[in-house]
Amino acid sequence: MSNSSEIVGDSDVRTRTQPTPVTADRARYGYRNCASLFGYAAAVHERSGGVCELCGCGSDLDFDLWRQLTVEHLIGESQGGYPREIRQAVRERFPDETAEEQELLALALDAANTVTACSFCNSTTSRKRYMTSMGGLLAEAVGTPEDVIASITGVLATILEEKRRDVAWKLESVRDAFDTRVAPKLAATRLEMGNAGRDTGSRRIFDAALHWTLQDLRRGVFSPRSEGDIVGLLFHHTLNLAGPRRRSAAHITATTADGTVPDLMFGDGEIVVEVKLSKPGTGGYTQALQQWQADALKLRSRKTASRGTEALFLGFDQSNCLSNPASSNYFQPSAHGLTGEWQRLDDVTHFVLAHA
Repeated sequence: MSNSSEIVGDSDVRTRTQPTPVTADRARYGYRNCASLFGYAAAVHERSGGVCELCGCGSDLDFDLWRQLTVEHLIGESQGGYPREIRQAVRERFPDETAEEQELLALALDAANTVTACSFCNSTTSRKRYMTSMGGLLAEAVGTPEDVIASITGVLATILEEKRRDVAWKLESVRDAFDTRVAPKLAATRLEMGNAGRDTGSRRIFDAALHWTLQDLRRGVFSPRSEGDIVGLLFHHTLNLAGPRRRSAAHITATTADGTVPDLMFGDGEIVVEVKLSKPGTGGYTQALQQWQADALKLRSRKTASRGTEALFLGFDQSNCLSNPASSNYFQPSAHGLTGEWQRLDDVTHFVLAHA
């Protein structure tokens, strides 16, 4: 299966939305003008490695994500958590320290109070207020300057953990809404943009529909009882992605007496798909293997008869039998003229997408 960018034609969308190249009559932009990245924030992002310290995104260095990173103040501006307020509070708490020592203390507190955050995490936690301010923490802490810094750093670490829990709680719901409501619509739009002025784009539609079908199965949104259920789900996503002007993008085909017609056809027969499902507790795995082998043979025959057709075999095994190399009923795609490997879908299901 293609990766997500290929599924929704992301490369085509990016091509259409790339910024205009710099022209010869315009001076090169001074990147240091981006203070949110190269000014005060630079040291914060270097400490974090450019990873959001609230949700963990950014583990892979990526320019498009990096340029949207922000600085999160664990104690915000309204509670004295910005550098100017911290410096003033330090001067009031340690009036006998030299100006240089006061500055070092203020810098240490500011470093403990700032973390890298993606724009989502920053915005979703920015209105959170705490029982105390930075000035209050400085006034309450006792001991040497080092003791005070250590005490406040411990409080800030507790605040950071609280914010992480809050973000995780919110992301669970937001991610679910993205998967079920937002992403399918965005994928459909990208598909339309990527296919503007092209042919039917049957493979793109199939890849996208398969992606969301696997997502539904993986997340337990849909539990198939038969091969027909999977065909129906795949067909449902195909119609959603194809849009109202392209409802003929796929057809569920009726089973013929000789069984030569595949389960799904995309476009005008450019892609044909055979879907198989093996469930636990049904027994008869030897017979199931024979049926899978027969369908693989049908696909190869169809491919031979029509060179322009892409013949795909989509198999799901919940019995740990047909996908298990140690089983006497193991279905090995390459042994039946198919190109593809078994993959794990979830804790109980393996699937294979193979080409004839």
